[in-house]
Amino acid sequence: GVEEYPPTSQDLNNYYGKIIKINKSNKKSSIVSLGHRNPQGLYYDEVKNKILENEHGPSGGDEINQILQNGNYGSPIVFYGRANHETKASTHQELGFIEPIKFFTPESASPSGIYKFESKNEKFLNIKTDLFLMSSLAPESLFFLKFNSDLDKLINVEKVYIEDRIRDLIYIDKFDTYVMALESTPAI
Repeated sequence: GVEEYPPTSQDLNNYYGKIIKINKSNKKSSIVSLGHRNPQGLYYDEVKNKILENEHGPSGGDEINQILQNGNYGSPIVFYGRANHETKASTHQELGFIEPIKFFTPESASPSGIYKFESKNEKFLNIKTDLFLMSSLAPESLFFLKFNSDLDKLINVEKVYIEDRIRDLIYIDKFDTYVMALESTPAI
């Protein structure tokens, strides 16, 4: 018979499908979390000591997760999206894994990054706390994500169509402006 090995993202002997921490002074690394399919964006909130991550799922089922130390997010054993018929459980929690904060199905979000919203504009001062931006590829959109104060629940998601794949974006403080790196055009 064929020997069975744990799926790569569940195997603690390698770093595939993991979020890792690297100590810059001694170069030692350790696994923070496992069970990730295709992480694209990662944001560390220093004030709240919280990590947000987004990743591609199989045929839909893209996720936004709050990363917990030693957390297991289930890939490839359980996932959302059109390929979910391969699993025996309807939720991650049913099999002892951490549920995503948000999953996008049947339509894909195709995330490429996640960023804390910044602005000096007075009209945004009351709403920018716990507001994030998520860039995307296939839906060619920018998502505005409003989280609760613990960054473990989404209160609101708004999608703004940009008409191009957004590979990355950056906030330029001097100009109080976001600059997007667009992929299809290509343009900035």
